[in-house]
This record gives sequence, structure tokens and C-alpha cells, in this order.
Amino acid sequence: MSTKSIRVLVLMCSTRPGALGPALGQWLIETITPRAAELGVELVPVPLGDLNLPFLDEEEHPSSGVYRHEHTRR
Repeated sequence: MSTKSIRVLVLMCSTRPGALGPALGQWLIETITPRAAELGVELVPVPLGDLNLPFLDEEEHPSSGVYRHEHTRR
């Protein structure tokens, strides 16, 4: 039997302001943490919005073509 712990990254994908992704990811983590702990699994949240990536961080939907940030227009 291995003593190495298992880490599962919970990717929270939405980077738009006001997106529901972070709340949904937090709900998922809270819901499955008890079972994950029983299995010796560490859940690690990874919110893409916190990584300050220069894409999909506009308030408007991408199909609208309304871009506030210069990096999006480029």
C-alpha cells in the first residue's frame, strides 16, 4: 500500500467578473471534502481568475465583441 497522498486539483474555470464558476467550485469542494478525506485525498482549488491570466477576463460575453482591455483587443 502506498503512503503517498493524492492531490486533486479542482479547476474553477471562469475568469469573467461576476461568474458563477468560483461559487460552484467552492460548493463542490465543500460537498466532496468529507469523502475525499476518508480516501486520503487532498482537494486543491485552482481558480483561474486568481492567476491573472490575460484572457477571458472581460465583463461582456466574448461573442459580444465589446472589449475593455487592450490585451483582449490585441
